Amino acid sequence: MEKKRKVLADSNLLIDAFRGKISAKKKLENNEFLIVLSDITLMELYAGCNSIEKRTRLEEQLKYYATAPITNIVAEKAISLIKRYVKNYQIHIPDIIIAATSLHYGLPLITSNKRDFEYIKEIILI
Repeated sequence: MEKKRKVLADSNLLIDAFRGKISAKKKLENNEFLIVLSDITLMELYAGCNSIEKRTRLEEQLKYYATAPITNIVAEKAISLIKRYVKNYQIHIPDIIIAATSLHYGLPLITSNKRDFEYIKEIILI
């Protein structure tokens, strides 16, 4: 049995999958990957649940994913990325926290929107 490769999933990939986008679902269902979620991704997903039914459905799906907590080191890495890139790029705090999480835990990032991260040269995008 092959060991699955851990990858951090960007929030937009999960949102797209929950909305029924086939390409996003296929990425999440790829048997080569063990999907890991950042705490900020969990926050973004819960923020989009405006009904008990949506939250129940989300929580049922979240059982299948591991998590990567936001630690002080992740926060420090995020601040470092902001300082480095804020002059030349439009910075979105959730994306920076996800990028810092990816870098801290050494996980490639799987996303539906590589454009949000491609300026961060040290990140591995899938």
